[in-house]
Amino acid sequence: MTTRSDTFQAKAGRNRGAVRWLTLVCAFGLLVPAVPAQAAPKYGVTSARTPTSTEMSRLTQGNAQMIRTEFRWDDVERDNGHYDGLVASAAAQGRRLLPVIGGTPEQFVPKPGKYPSGQPFTSNEAAMDRLRGYLRTIVGRYGGPGGTIREWQVWNEPNIPQFAAGGKPKAKEYAKLLKITVTTIRSVDPQAKIVLAGMPELTRNGTNMAEYLRELYRVKKIEKLFDVIAIHPYTTDKFGADGVEGALIRTRRALKKLGESRTKLRITETGFGTDGDPRPGFTVSESKQAKLLGQIFKRVRQEGRSYKVDSVLWFCFRDFDTQNRFWYNFSGLFRQGGDPKPAWSRFTGFTGGSDGGGANVGSANKSAEPFAGPFPGVGVDEAAEAERETTANLIPSPPE
Repeated sequence: MTTRSDTFQAKAGRNRGAVRWLTLVCAFGLLVPAVPAQAAPKYGVTSARTPTSTEMSRLTQGNAQMIRTEFRWDDVERDNGHYDGLVASAAAQGRRLLPVIGGTPEQFVPKPGKYPSGQPFTSNEAAMDRLRGYLRTIVGRYGGPGGTIREWQVWNEPNIPQFAAGGKPKAKEYAKLLKITVTTIRSVDPQAKIVLAGMPELTRNGTNMAEYLRELYRVKKIEKLFDVIAIHPYTTDKFGADGVEGALIRTRRALKKLGESRTKLRITETGFGTDGDPRPGFTVSESKQAKLLGQIFKRVRQEGRSYKVDSVLWFCFRDFDTQNRFWYNFSGLFRQGGDPKPAWSRFTGFTGGSDGGGANVGSANKSAEPFAGPFPGVGVDEAAEAERETTANLIPSPPE
């Protein structure tokens, strides 16, 4: 006969066994499948011009973990090996490049006088044939199993007139360009990763990113064409890191409504200018620029995993075409003459690299066109507002 004491002892024995089992689980992680944590975000730069070998060495010294720059279509048609030096330098120094597909030859730009950076119309069969040739050249030369580049960003800011086909941001047109581009890239490198074009999250004369994504996701199976969604959360100095986080929150909410919860976000541009024609909120002192960079990068480091942010890139590495006086031409971590700004030292504080002690970075590469402006036929005020200005202000409450 089983007594009450026997029952108690049996239960106690089972409990002691359970405690020992839990202790082993806690100590060694036994029997519980590990859930991989998202890696800490990478810190990098967008370079408006192709970096020189000296600049690449400085970026390596500063441990920039991702370097985004345009691999221009028109440059590649003039010289198939135009980017050989850059790719070789990056590979030798262990730097990760993110090439941007762009640089439409002038004859295929719908409105070259006003929007020289515009994407071509996909209905232009001659342009698409040439586009495929350009893509096969660069992916075959630098990508694939024997290459060093395994991801490509398809275009830049198609949700604003300056980069959209014919100056009219239409997600369906971009979707067609995306499909042609990705199909061609993956015909050469089936394992290539695709980064969606970076977009200003809020804009006054284009289409806000959330609305643009809604239109884009109406295209059947569009999500199968890319691996990362890029965002350009420009904000004013009043809101700084709060404005950037607000953009991430709004974008994640928009994606959730579209049934998209897994795809990573990447900040491929954010920044503040230190000179040029004053733009309240966007033109700040060099010391304030450094402070804002620190606040934004710290926020991404602390909260980025919540929004699945894998990287944050500062626009830009070096001031460029400063005669144009747009604020974003002065948003570099280095002045056009090559001297570092305080923000460079703040940047290397996040990467764990060396700031080089204030040494000059040497002459800029003037042989290639920058992929951000200027915009002939567009007034300074109109271009500055259209190209970068956002209305980001208060952070909405985080999602439940």
